[in-house]
Order: sequence, then C-alpha cells, then structure tokens
Amino acid sequence: MVNIAISIWLFPTLIHVGIAIATAASAWVNVALLAVTLALRGHFRLTRHQWLAQLAIVLISLIMGSALWILADRGAHYLDPGVPLWQQLGVLSVIMLFGFVTYFTLAHISGTQRLGMLFRRLRRSK
Repeated sequence: MVNIAISIWLFPTLIHVGIAIATAASAWVNVALLAVTLALRGHFRLTRHQWLAQLAIVLISLIMGSALWILADRGAHYLDPGVPLWQQLGVLSVIMLFGFVTYFTLAHISGTQRLGMLFRRLRRSK
C-alpha cells in the first residue's frame, strides 16, 4: 500500500526513479513497523553498543553515498549516450569500486565491521 501510494505520488515528476524511491521507502516503513511491533512485544532490544554500531553504519553509508554522488556528478559526461559502451562500463566500475572500498574502509576504521571478521564470516558461509 505504501509503495503504491508513493509511486503514484512520485511517478509524474520522477518517472521510473520515483518507483525505485517508493520501493526503498516502503521497505524502510516495513522495517520500522516490524521493529516497533517486535519491541512492543519484547522480542527486539538492542544494547547501547548495537545502537552505536547501527548509527555508525548509517553515518558511513551517508559518507559513501555523498562521495559517490560527487564522483558520479563529476563523471556524468562519460555516461552520455554518445560515449562508447566500454568507457561507460569502465567509469561505472570505477565508481562502484570506489564505493565498495570507501564503505568497507570506513567500517573497518570505525570498528563496526573488522575486515578480518568479515572474511572469516564469508569463509564460514560457504
């Protein structure tokens, strides 16, 4: 319901981007409703450390998103339809790699997710 309402509201101005934003927004509404419901029933409690870790992840994500926004804006002329596909793919690959490195470097430095622990978790899940 939330997804449809936001999609209808945003589609006239943002077209397909409005649908993507509506999907993301409705997912966050779902997360909030589930968290509140579980907390009221006593099934969801975060420690102070966990709250701080979640806050750090949000801040890291905002920093990464801002950096990617600036980088994508600076490289936007390489993504024009007249630019060869291989060059567009190269620019997108660099932007994605930069985002990946930025996020995991900041997560490691902040102590939110140490890279050693991440690699151990990835090995265990195989």
